[in-house]
Amino acid sequence: RPDDAWAQVMELLTGCIGGHCYIGFEDHTPEDVWNQMCTALTYKWPITTGCKETEEGQLQEQKDVESGLVHHHSYSVLGAVEMPCGDRLVRVRNPWGMFEWQGKWADDDTENWTVEAKEFVASDPIGGGELVARNDGTFFMPLQDFLREYRGLEYCRIDNGDGLWQQYRKTVQEAAALQRDATLILAGHPMEPANASPY
Repeated sequence: RPDDAWAQVMELLTGCIGGHCYIGFEDHTPEDVWNQMCTALTYKWPITTGCKETEEGQLQEQKDVESGLVHHHSYSVLGAVEMPCGDRLVRVRNPWGMFEWQGKWADDDTENWTVEAKEFVASDPIGGGELVARNDGTFFMPLQDFLREYRGLEYCRIDNGDGLWQQYRKTVQEAAALQRDATLILAGHPMEPANASPY
């Protein structure tokens, strides 16, 4: 059936049916969120997230001075790193370029940010780079706090020159070969299964 073939192709291209690459924290385990986030960061796919509202129906951004977060506000995810002590950290950026997390692993947390910890983060391939202890909107926070304070992740698969799109093209062709009876509707244009590449 064409609908089934389309769903399979969308799942291959985006990681989810329908093309919406959203990972809701309430629907996934912490391990699943961590693994998907690390995969996206490895491929350098842009990731965004949003800080939860403090109350249902909140429409305005609201600063929380105690936590350093802005509720009902969008953030970027720049990195993720598992520290030698076992803590998993997420590197987040407030697009305002200021106002940062004030909890464990905050920029000024000298108990956790030892020289060794700073060197470890700086050398990690998806950690997001070295710690810069200034109010620039970029900070690390523990995964468990991140999952509590934010709603979910959205990411975008992009062609970053690593051959992934070539892999996807091949996958689409293989999917079409398996669905000989189906006509795949890609980009609004019907295609014959034998020629099922939208590129």
